[in-house]
Amino acid sequence: MRWIPRNTTGSLPDPPSGRVPDSGWPADNASNTHWMNTSTRRGAPRIWRGFLRNGVAEPRLRAVISAGLRPRSDLFPGVKRMQLHILAVGRLKEWHWAEAAREYAKRLSGYAAVHLEEVPDRPVPDTPTPAQRDQILAAEADALLGRLKDRDWVVALAVDGRRWTSEQLADRWREWTSRGAARYVFIIGGTLGLHSRVLQRADVAWSLSPLTFPHQLARVIVLEQLYRACQIVHGGRYHR
Repeated sequence: MRWIPRNTTGSLPDPPSGRVPDSGWPADNASNTHWMNTSTRRGAPRIWRGFLRNGVAEPRLRAVISAGLRPRSDLFPGVKRMQLHILAVGRLKEWHWAEAAREYAKRLSGYAAVHLEEVPDRPVPDTPTPAQRDQILAAEADALLGRLKDRDWVVALAVDGRRWTSEQLADRWREWTSRGAARYVFIIGGTLGLHSRVLQRADVAWSLSPLTFPHQLARVIVLEQLYRACQIVHGGRYHR
């Protein structure tokens, strides 16, 4: 399948200047309607057809991404989606936390391929000794570091990490995702936090708040804040 632009010059037309409804582009004149009528696959976002030849993404795909549109690699071969991993210690056992995490992961999936990963937590005594704490953290660190790859951009949740407003986090997110990392991994520790080896591997340490949260709730907050950051970056209505 080959898309031929209406201008018949053989080159791709410039992106429309207004906003095409439900597409992410501003558009308010009839000449832009060809962007809405060129879908070739059932369920495919129609505007993407203008940036594909034989199902392969054209260079101008970057312009579309920066405009807030979201590619679907399952619909369009050649479009590689950003990989976002939430790597946490322990399971979300309470249904309300798990349901909230799934909801925000689903929303985030419009911007990236979201993966929720868990490593086993270790039983923590009521009053652990320093040696017990270090042993538990070291075991969890081995499991966490074993899931990472060399080209991952890693953000570790830590009490003494950097704190940002939602708008500042959106700026950081824009900066991080411009690095072209293989994956963007956010690590959330267990009851005792994270071992120093994990913090040393991390590119950034992020503190959600000076307040103390259950680590299960921290996953929901991270997912929600990342979704909010994407909405801010792409001009969505979620953040007001």
